[in-house]
Amino acid sequence: MTRKPGRTDGIAVVFTRPSDLHGEARWDEWYDEVHLPDTAAASGAWVVTRWEVADRPPGASPPVGFTHLALYEFDDVARGGPALLDHLDRSRAGGLLHPVHTISAADVLVAAAGWPGRLEPRASVTGQVVAYVGPNDPALDGTWNEWLAAVHIPDILASGGFVDASRVPADAGPLRAELPHGL
Repeated sequence: MTRKPGRTDGIAVVFTRPSDLHGEARWDEWYDEVHLPDTAAASGAWVVTRWEVADRPPGASPPVGFTHLALYEFDDVARGGPALLDHLDRSRAGGLLHPVHTISAADVLVAAAGWPGRLEPRASVTGQVVAYVGPNDPALDGTWNEWLAAVHIPDILASGGFVDASRVPADAGPLRAELPHGL
C-alpha cells in the first residue's frame, strides 16, 4: 500500500458502557455534550469519534465488557495519550464522571513501524472494526506481521468493504494502560 502518512501518529481507544441501562439516554447526552469535548480538549486529541456496538439489542448490555468506544486520534500521542489517561483519573477522583459511566479499558497505541497511518475521518465512514489480533505463537510475530501487512490488509481493502486500515503494535510499551472497571 502506498500513500502519504496521515496526521494521526497514535490513538487511544476507550471502551465504555453505562452501568445502569435505565440511565443510558442521559449518559449518552452527557457523553456527547460534556465528556467528549472535555476529554478532547484536555488531551489535545485532534479528533474523537464515538461508536456503539452494532449488534446490541436496545436496552441490553453484556454483564462485562463494553457497549461503546471512543477513538481519540493524536498527532502527538506521546503527549496526548498520557494526558487523556491522567485526565480520566482526575475526573474520576474528582467526581466529575457521570454516575453510570464505566470504563472497561483504555488503550493508548502508537502506529506500527512502517505503516503509513490512518486516513482522516470523514462522513462516508459509517463504522469501525477494532480487532486485537496476533499470532498464536509469539515466535512467529515477525512472520505474522509481514503476512498481515503484505497479504491480509491489502486483501480486505481490495474487497470493497473497507476504506482504510491501520495497525498498532501489540505491545505499545508505557503508553498502554488498562483502567479498572467502574472508572
